[in-house]
Amino acid sequence: MPPWPARPAGDGFLDLERAPGAILVLMTGTFSPGQVAERSGFSLDTLRYYERIGLLNRLERTSSGHRRFGEDDLEWLEVLRCLRETGMPIAQMRRYAELARGGRPPPRSA
Repeated sequence: MPPWPARPAGDGFLDLERAPGAILVLMTGTFSPGQVAERSGFSLDTLRYYERIGLLNRLERTSSGHRRFGEDDLEWLEVLRCLRETGMPIAQMRRYAELARGGRPPPRSA
């Protein structure tokens, strides 16, 4: 039995035994592609495709080149999900993304 009192579920405390990867997210504020796929419902292939065609802004990369997503990216993916669910074609989604950036085309990948 742990030396601290048990807390009921849903009280706002993080249960690291049930969510061991959550501490990394809390510490870094970034998410791996797998975490984003799980949270957003988009497949890894879709996330890569959306980045390649400019629906996602340039993503941060680790020193080893792995993509890292931030909270802003997750919020933007929610917008893209809504657009997709309306049946909006990809070309129009790309135009919407450009307008959301203030009329600027997507940044080029490094």
